Parts: sequence; structure tokens; C-alpha cells
Amino acid sequence: KIERSSSDKLQKHGMSGAIYMINIGDAQIIQAKFVQNKADGKGGAIRAVQCTSLKHKLLFFQNNICNKVGGAVSLKKINDALHTKSIFLRNTAREYGGSVKFDTVHKIKIMNCEYFQNKAINTGGAVFVSGGKTLKIKNTIFLNNQAHEGGAVFVNKCNISVNFSDF
Repeated sequence: KIERSSSDKLQKHGMSGAIYMINIGDAQIIQAKFVQNKADGKGGAIRAVQCTSLKHKLLFFQNNICNKVGGAVSLKKINDALHTKSIFLRNTAREYGGSVKFDTVHKIKIMNCEYFQNKAINTGGAVFVSGGKTLKIKNTIFLNNQAHEGGAVFVNKCNISVNFSDF
């Protein structure tokens, strides 16, 4: 569990800018700030692979950059991912998932989040999802996000429901 933390201006020439989690059970990141982190691989601020569950709450991501995928966050092979009450502002991915990339994440819930001015060159200006089972978006705002396809959200091979959200 990571709580009340801050990560500013970390640059990695590897997979993730600030936090890299692999093969862990349940993970929680609560009330943290990630500003101007950079990664060459995946996840400008956070990269998680093969976790049982990952919960983000009250997080702030600003000006994070990834030269590949997941400008702020890149998640792969996770059973449950929950993002609540978090803000994603001006994050950039050179390929896809301007703020968040979900790859083979089975259950995804995005609730009460805000995505502003995030950018991906290819797909998923704010959020990119591929190969999951369900994506539920509720009470979330997407504003001025950009990508060649899916300016706000790009979904491939996943069931999706959106309620009470603005695009």
C-alpha cells in the first residue's frame, strides 16, 4: 500500500518512470501525486504487471510522458483495476493510452475521475483498453483529449458500459 506520496520529475530509460510493480497480489495507491515523470517503455509514472488487484484513489497525474504506451499508467494482466476520484492532466504517450493503457485487465472500473488534455499519437487519447472482459465508466469527465482514433477512449475486445459521464 502506497499512501500520501509524491513523485516529481523522475526519468527512467526503462519500463516505468516512478513505480514498477510485477507479480504481486493486491496493491493500493491512495492520495498520491505524479508530476513530470518520464519513461521510455510503458507507464510514464506507474507500470503494473500480473497483479491480483490494483486500486487507485485520489491520485493526481500531470505532464507525465511515455515514449511508448500509457503516458501516466500502464497495466497488464490484472484481474481487477479500480480508479476512483483521480485526475489525469496533460499526460502523453507516443503510441497509445495518453493517460492510461489497460492490456488484458479483466475488470476495469473508472469512477469519479477527470481526464483533461491527454494525448496519444495513435489511439486512446485518455484511455486505451484491449483484451479485458468489462470496462465500466461512471461519473467521469473526458475533456479535450486527443488521438488519431478514440480521442477520449479506445476499446478493443472488451464489454463496455458508460453512465453519467461527459465527453
